[in-house]
Amino acid sequence: MSASRVLVMILGLLGGIGGAVHGVAEIQRRDVVIEGHLLKSVGAFTLIPNYLATGVAAMVLGAAVVIWSLGFVHRKYGAAVFLGLFSALFLVGGGFAQVPFFLLGWVVATRIGRPVKWFDRGRLAAWRPRMSAAWLRLVVSALACLAAAILIWMILLPPGAERGVPAVQYLCWSLVCAALLLMPCAALAGLARDAAPHLRGEKGGAGAD
Repeated sequence: MSASRVLVMILGLLGGIGGAVHGVAEIQRRDVVIEGHLLKSVGAFTLIPNYLATGVAAMVLGAAVVIWSLGFVHRKYGAAVFLGLFSALFLVGGGFAQVPFFLLGWVVATRIGRPVKWFDRGRLAAWRPRMSAAWLRLVVSALACLAAAILIWMILLPPGAERGVPAVQYLCWSLVCAALLLMPCAALAGLARDAAPHLRGEKGGAGAD
């Protein structure tokens, strides 16, 4: 399995679960009409003018995102469907915080099975082995920060609940920011890792000629 696909699976899994958690918080508000589209207490946006319907839609689409990310994102049109599901999830109360991760996941998903060729050019050729070797460490570090932020959010700062100690909020968002910095680095390292067999094949073919 390619490094790019693994990263997309992780982002899709966490994003889908996060969207479903928002859905649970919205369902708890029951069959209440929503005034406007911004759900400030939940940290989400919705086009559906009802909390219960919004929550159900978010849970269903969150589950769909998880299933697609784990089993089908590598197939033809997988990246397009991935983007479509996440866009729909955002529009029905799936939350704001995961949007940057969704977009990164979509960009990486477009490269699954299509190794980039520019890692053999210029200085990137010298950096590619180092980037490839750092992939696992970057993924684990980014995932640890993101998982810690999600746990703090779900346990201490759940959607719809009164915000607690400011220090806890700062810690949560600091971990999210750290993950936002590490995930693109992990994505680049994964692309470098996926390009290695492709480049070796090209060199082998050139040598045979």
